[in-house]
Order: sequence, then C-alpha cells, then structure tokens
Amino acid sequence: MNIDENEFFRQATLRICGSLDVKKALSMALNYLQEFIPIDRIFLEIFDEEFQSMRTIVVVTAEGGIETDLLTPLSKEAKLLLRSLQPSIDTVAVFSDPMENLIAREMLRFHGIQAASLMNMPLITESGRAGGLVFISESDKKHSQRHVDLMSLLIEPFTIAVSNALEHREVLQIRKQLAESNQYLKEELQRESKTEIIGSDYGLKNVMTMVQQVAT
Repeated sequence: MNIDENEFFRQATLRICGSLDVKKALSMALNYLQEFIPIDRIFLEIFDEEFQSMRTIVVVTAEGGIETDLLTPLSKEAKLLLRSLQPSIDTVAVFSDPMENLIAREMLRFHGIQAASLMNMPLITESGRAGGLVFISESDKKHSQRHVDLMSLLIEPFTIAVSNALEHREVLQIRKQLAESNQYLKEELQRESKTEIIGSDYGLKNVMTMVQQVAT
C-alpha cells in the first residue's frame, strides 16, 4: 500500500492528541492505525522504579479501552535485562517472535495473550524514562520494517499525548482525594459542633455558631 507519510502523520496525530482521556486517544489511534498496520491490541506500560518492572495502566482493543493497574511479576533475570536496556527516543523495536524475548514472553504469558508479532515504542520524557507503548498483532500477520518506519514517525506525538494524559489523570486523582478529605472534615466539624461544648456558658457557644456559618 502506497502511503503518504505526511498525511499519515497528520491524521494519526489528530487522533493521538485528540483527547486527554488516554483510553479514548489510544482507541482513536488504534482504529486509524489498523488501516495500515496489523495491530490488535495496545498496552500502555509505565516503568515502576520501586519494583523495576512494568505496570500496565491502559489496554486498548477494537472494542474500546480499559484502565487497569497491573504490575507484571517479572523474574529476576527479566528484571536484570529490563534494567540493562537503554531505550532510544527515536527507536521502535520489533519482535517478530515475541516468545524468544524474555521480557515479552513473561508479560504476554501474564496477560494471557498469544502474539504473532509486537512493536515496542519507548516513551522518554524530559524527566527520564516513563515507560512505553506495546502494539500487538494477534493474527498471523507480522510487523515489517515498513510498519516500524511508520510508527517511528509517531514517537513524538505519542510521547506528548501520553505525558499530558498522565498528568491530567494525576490531577483528577488529586482533586478527588481533596474532595474526599474536604467532605470528611465537614462531617467531622458538624459532628463535633453537635456535641456538648464545655464552657458554652462563657461565650464558646457563639463562637461555634459562627464557625458553622463559615464552614462551607
């Protein structure tokens, strides 16, 4: 298939950067990329410094995406191999036989997936290694060098989009935690204000009345 690389880049980037919801963005990207590249599933992996392993946070198929939080229990040998890797920001690695790669084999077995071929795209931000995207072909179609070349065009858009989406996700989580803490404090204040106040005859009752008025 003859592909206009500029148009491919433009159309893919519009979808990759089309939403701060990383599931939606990756789903839109998958639907477009499938027209040119054999991809049945996308994994978004984040490198967990504490466990020196990869943590899966999003899985996307043609049916849609789901958020998860799964830490792959890698063997000691796989962890050593993972630590030794020095991914390049401009390189997409292809594994024509994933079962021959120790890390790929253990991750696929953990997720219960049979892969004919996969591509790994490292995501490296200014702060360092963030993780990667794994593009899996479950059919008998293998990824070719042409597929790698096309995906290499999208490293920067994917890195920017995923980085922004993860920051947005973190902000939402913090906002949720603050809301829960705020609600808890309100309930505690209301509960305490309903109890008998020692010294209420000496002016504290009026103080608590004012506190209730401004608590909201």
